Amino acid sequence: AGLFLKLKATDFKNAIKYYLSVINIAKEYHYFDLLSYSYQKISDCYQELDEIEKSNSIIYDGIEFFSTLFQSFEEKNENLAISQIAQVLKSLYHLIDDEEQFIIYSKKEAGAYINLAERLEKCEENYYKIARYYRGAALCYQEINNNLIESASCFVLAGNYSERIEDFNEAAINFFNAAVIFKGLNNLEMTYKHYVKAGDNYWKEKNVNDSTESYLNAYSIAVEGGLEYNKFGIFNQIVRGLNIVAKEGLKNKQFYTAATLIMESIKFYQQLDTAQEFLVNEMVKNVYRYYYKAANLKKIGSSHIVQSYVMAAISSILNGNINKAHKILSEIEMKGNTVDKYKELVTIIIDWVSDGQDVEFENFPYNIQRIITGSEEIGYLLRFFKGYRLYY
Repeated sequence: AGLFLKLKATDFKNAIKYYLSVINIAKEYHYFDLLSYSYQKISDCYQELDEIEKSNSIIYDGIEFFSTLFQSFEEKNENLAISQIAQVLKSLYHLIDDEEQFIIYSKKEAGAYINLAERLEKCEENYYKIARYYRGAALCYQEINNNLIESASCFVLAGNYSERIEDFNEAAINFFNAAVIFKGLNNLEMTYKHYVKAGDNYWKEKNVNDSTESYLNAYSIAVEGGLEYNKFGIFNQIVRGLNIVAKEGLKNKQFYTAATLIMESIKFYQQLDTAQEFLVNEMVKNVYRYYYKAANLKKIGSSHIVQSYVMAAISSILNGNINKAHKILSEIEMKGNTVDKYKELVTIIIDWVSDGQDVEFENFPYNIQRIITGSEEIGYLLRFFKGYRLYY
């Protein structure tokens, strides 16, 4: 063990010599990234050797060198070099836990990026660079959790310039980042607006998953803030997106996911003024079909298998096939108190429908009511029964 530690110590000392020689070369040619990396590696080596004072000392040497360099470039107003050196300095200060200086140089880096963006001619060939500079500034402000209005504004500018050159993926990412910050600032109108813009750009990029997530976020914000919004546009996009994602799930035999997504799409489709009953009925048939397949495939957790059987049984009752619902119940192999309650729920519905009674929440036994309130999917599916009323 002693020999191993000795060899290990020798390795670290050799590494220090190597990185010191790299520093000398990098200083001469102004390889800033290489310089920063080498200072950090030497510091790490000293820490491994348990020489903490030397570890800190080499970082301070780096700070002294880069501070002098920073001042000279700042006097010349060379923003590209300023941004690069400020980035190095904030990293070095972060290593010694100097939060105050870390924030100072983060702001200086952001300011340099903004200057670079503003001074470039606003023509198409420069839009990519301008977008990158504004994004760099936004990330700096976001990193220090400071100047968050400026961070969000820079993300928006980056998104706008990316959109102009049809770099839809970058535009979407920037608008999404802006929306998240606006949400933190409790500016719900701007949050909604930029989630929608993110969704639009992800859609153009054919990224349906992220597009749909963005639209769903926009809808949640609109509801939370009581905002006026384009209900038809948002719901239409959500329904389209959920159905496409569901179809992708079917290709991969992810039937449970597909069925759940179709349930979600029904919720939004029904709120459209153009919703047609026969299409809703077709969607309910698909809910039955895919939950039943999910249960039979048995590639999901046991609780999901039981719920899939129950959802398939309730859907088959809605589709007018009570015999199929009975058959589905007989296929549930799992045992237990909760499983028995699920079966009782379906049996009660079958009895009521067979007798021409309305299905009403308040008429279920209390233990069954708890099953219903514990499952958003079951609770929603029950609403399709004529006369069903909520009391919770």
